[in-house]
Amino acid sequence: MLFRGGLCEEIGLRGFALPELQKRFSPLKACIILGFLWAAWHLPAWWQRDSLSILIPFLAVIALSVIFTYFFKASGNSLFIVILLHASLNSFDDVYDLMFPKLTEYSLWELPYIAIVLIVGAVLALR
Repeated sequence: MLFRGGLCEEIGLRGFALPELQKRFSPLKACIILGFLWAAWHLPAWWQRDSLSILIPFLAVIALSVIFTYFFKASGNSLFIVILLHASLNSFDDVYDLMFPKLTEYSLWELPYIAIVLIVGAVLALR
């Protein structure tokens, strides 16, 4: 699981891109820009979905960028923490898909989960 997102993506996202973005932007702007880029990275995986099923996860990834950056900064810029967060999120998604295959056919079932991510991301961004 670490190699499917947690390890490889976070080395590039928060290990390299975030410090570079923070040279030009505030921490909040930097992590939102990073979130936008991270979400764009996932567009090929969402390509055949309808517009709403692309927009909502796109916004959730931006919110996750805020959440991950909060923990990254709070831990003294520890990549280990965000690698574990990312890997655990990917693991949760995989387990959820296996446990509830019928629910995952309908993208609207993702809305409560994504709403929580968006709210937490907004709260942390406003801190």
